[in-house]
Amino acid sequence: MPALFVTINLNDTSSPLLLQLAGCKLGSRDIATGFFDAMPPRSKRFQYLANHPLAAVRFQYRTLRLIIDKLFGWDLQENCSKPEGGIFGHLRCFYATQKNSIGKASISTF
Repeated sequence: MPALFVTINLNDTSSPLLLQLAGCKLGSRDIATGFFDAMPPRSKRFQYLANHPLAAVRFQYRTLRLIIDKLFGWDLQENCSKPEGGIFGHLRCFYATQKNSIGKASISTF
């Protein structure tokens, strides 16, 4: 059985989802009409992140659950591979750990 090592490093400082979870009001929600143009400058985004650490945790939690559920096809409730599998077929198991990237002030998941 092959083993695969995947690193997921979310770019939380440029995420519109994280900004919304932190209470930032963004303009248009339609990417085609300039969704990312409405984002505040980098320094303001870092302020939102520093002032709303729980938003960063919720962003990480929701995003990783979606990746595990939809991309890898793992049923977190039943703790097994979904009948339809994921991009790697049916997984027997997976293992995840997190580390804090001090210089970047973010969390990486392995």
